[in-house]
Amino acid sequence: MTNEPAIPPEQQPVQTPRRRTRFPFIGIVLVVLGIVFFLQQTGNITEHFQWWALFILIPAFSSLTGMYYAIRNSGTFNQTARSAAGSAVVFFTLSFMFLFNLDWTIYWPLMVLAVGFSVLIGSIPGDRVKDRENLKRFMSMGIWFGMGAILVGTAFLLKNTNVLDVTTVLGQRWYAWLVLLPGIGSLVNAYLLYRAEGNKMTMGARVMIGLGLIIIILAVLMLVGLAWNILGPLMIIGAGLAFIISAFIK
Repeated sequence: MTNEPAIPPEQQPVQTPRRRTRFPFIGIVLVVLGIVFFLQQTGNITEHFQWWALFILIPAFSSLTGMYYAIRNSGTFNQTARSAAGSAVVFFTLSFMFLFNLDWTIYWPLMVLAVGFSVLIGSIPGDRVKDRENLKRFMSMGIWFGMGAILVGTAFLLKNTNVLDVTTVLGQRWYAWLVLLPGIGSLVNAYLLYRAEGNKMTMGARVMIGLGLIIIILAVLMLVGLAWNILGPLMIIGAGLAFIISAFIK
């Protein structure tokens, strides 16, 4: 019997822990589906309950599973986990609306809220881009767009459910004020990128300025009620102004 030399610990192969199945929640969905079938057959659920919408819960729970593994592997609520959480919110909202047969003409803002929330949390810059200021600023723009979508969804939901008529507060074209938000956000991110690059006007900052001016012009167009056929020329003017402004900033 030969004695083999001991392998130093640092040279020993790393044992990768066996990963559990990524679909533990599918079983829960199937159990819930069976219970719903049972209650429907026994007459305890009305015909308005759309049981088939439970299948939408499968990708919702799958997204939650992805979020769980992302948090477990990284130890933080990182970019991957946030994106999975946002997807889960969208699928859960869609399933909820179909399950209870909500009137889409009234409750469609719920989907705008869900998508806005998903975009917002998915746009929070993580550790991967902390040293890449250009990409970090572009990602951060999604936060402003998400906030705008959440505000629009909230306002329409309040209006559709007769809780608050926002037109009495902000006027008939109230939504134009909310469109201004991502436009302002683009200009803010352009300034932050400009400062982070040592007061240098990079192409990324120029693009953000142009996008911000275009969005602001669009909001003003909606606010004053101008004809939409002049939108194209105004957007070109906005892009031109962005280049003119950036040309005077070194």
